Amino acid sequence: MRRRPFAELPRWELLTVLGIVAVALLLRVWNLGQNLPLVYNIDESARFVPDAAGFFSQRLGYRELVNPPGMMGLLGIVDQAWFRPQGMSPSEALARDPGEAYLLGRIVVALLSVAAVPVLYAAARRLVGRTAALVAAGLLAVAFLPVAYSRVALADGPTLLFVALGLLGAAWLLQDDPARRRGLVLAGIAVGLSAGFKYNAGIVVLAPIAALVLRTPQTGWPHAIRRGVLMGAVGVVAFVVSNPYVLIDPHEVWRAIEYQANWSKSGRYVGEPMTNGFAFYTWAAGWGVGWAPLVAAVLGAALLAWRRWRIAVVLLPLVAGYLLVMGPQDRFFARWLLPIVPVLAIAAGVAVGEVVGLLRRRPRTVRVALAAVLALGLGAQSFAHSAHSAHVVGRDDTRTVARGWMEDHIAPLSGVVIESMSPGSWMPTFDGRGDWFSLNRWSRYQTIPAVQRRDAREHPQLRIKAGFSSWVRILYPELIDEFERYGYCWVVTGSYQAGRAGRTPGLVPEAGRYYRELTRRADLVWQVSPFSPDAGRKRLPYGPTTAPVKYQIDRQATTYELAYERPGPMVSVYRLRGGRCAAPDPVVPNAPWG
Repeated sequence: MRRRPFAELPRWELLTVLGIVAVALLLRVWNLGQNLPLVYNIDESARFVPDAAGFFSQRLGYRELVNPPGMMGLLGIVDQAWFRPQGMSPSEALARDPGEAYLLGRIVVALLSVAAVPVLYAAARRLVGRTAALVAAGLLAVAFLPVAYSRVALADGPTLLFVALGLLGAAWLLQDDPARRRGLVLAGIAVGLSAGFKYNAGIVVLAPIAALVLRTPQTGWPHAIRRGVLMGAVGVVAFVVSNPYVLIDPHEVWRAIEYQANWSKSGRYVGEPMTNGFAFYTWAAGWGVGWAPLVAAVLGAALLAWRRWRIAVVLLPLVAGYLLVMGPQDRFFARWLLPIVPVLAIAAGVAVGEVVGLLRRRPRTVRVALAAVLALGLGAQSFAHSAHSAHVVGRDDTRTVARGWMEDHIAPLSGVVIESMSPGSWMPTFDGRGDWFSLNRWSRYQTIPAVQRRDAREHPQLRIKAGFSSWVRILYPELIDEFERYGYCWVVTGSYQAGRAGRTPGLVPEAGRYYRELTRRADLVWQVSPFSPDAGRKRLPYGPTTAPVKYQIDRQATTYELAYERPGPMVSVYRLRGGRCAAPDPVVPNAPWG
């Protein structure tokens, strides 16, 4: 008779695992409904929840498939099960109450992310032992990047679960009786779902392949090849289930992959001062997982290579291969590190286990106390930042505060220039209805076609569509003349854009000139900062490209800094003085829209 899972665990160990899971759950659901129905994360707003609402009624194109549709399909199923009994289609529910739809998506992501913690523990316990497994589970529970990206409806959190399942499958393949198939089935499913939720996470396939190769002295190559083929078949089925578009429209899937690859190689990202991907991901691991865990992981990897080379062969190529693929890219983001975080956590756990093992002749209580102290020390940095972020995001975002001030102080239909600092859904309506999707309260300046036609030769950046990541590229000082000529007298800047120009001025020199001209020709009327008054140097009021904490896209998007007292960018409202703006209440005339 087979024993039940975890039946062989000592009671204290099982309670410890449950406690770690409880901490992971708390950090992920605390203030999970932050700022809803407004969704300020641009990826969350644009992709998975909206695409899930129409997943079974609309066909995705290559731009949607840039993110594999596994997450969209899963949320589509959940939406059907939740909203259909209420008499609504998912699309109707999203339009009627977007807050509920997004909260449902976040709950699914948080729960799947929490499930990764005990699965990683089970995999690590088989591979490297109890102490290392408990430390690895604890790190995954509190590490900042896994926590932060398990609180938004994106695919990153669930991908952690599938990577952990792939490592568990590899452990079974390495240690089970060769006749058992659970390892290859689990590994195949995990690899297929990893790639179906996050293309680059499919690199977890290296772990089960290594396990199969390591078993060849006992099983022989023909047996390993047969099992590898079966695992591959299971993986293909799982990938097709999670990404049916590889059969429905393989051309669009290939276009999406090609588009993503070209985008990643399309030049340095404005606002990111680092130019080396390997250095960037090392730095990102230092704050996203913790500097102490990173050092411990390096030590643990070396110890594995020296003393337990078979386990090293299973785990370490995954990290090396991933960095070799992602490091040379032109663009990099901290959350792209997430597929290898489970391995880093295991390696850090190995280091703790080896240190505790040096005291094997000491009483058990001493060893347990040392392991606990080391584990708490490794997780302290991330826990502090994760708990602080989960707490402060429950407060109103600065964009919500700014919107309220604008409603009170800027008359409807006034001409305003609002930098791209979030999805347009934060704008209110003129009559107060449907405030999560309207752009119609004020006359908002966009890049006027006539201005584009006239100035594009001299200012080629005007040919660029002013999206979230490219807004500062279209700026140049003479635009302020256009604002004053046509009566767009209120200029609202945000550190998510101006901060980019301030951090990488060499990439957008015209934007720097624009902001200097703005401060010369306009009065700063109002400003809201997300940071504590005690943060940074005291240079109040701050200019558009300065802030008490330096801009960094990943750390600001996740409210990482302990200096935060609410989420969002620093928002500044300027009032121009020249041209039509010399009048107290200028009327926006018919601007030359083309």
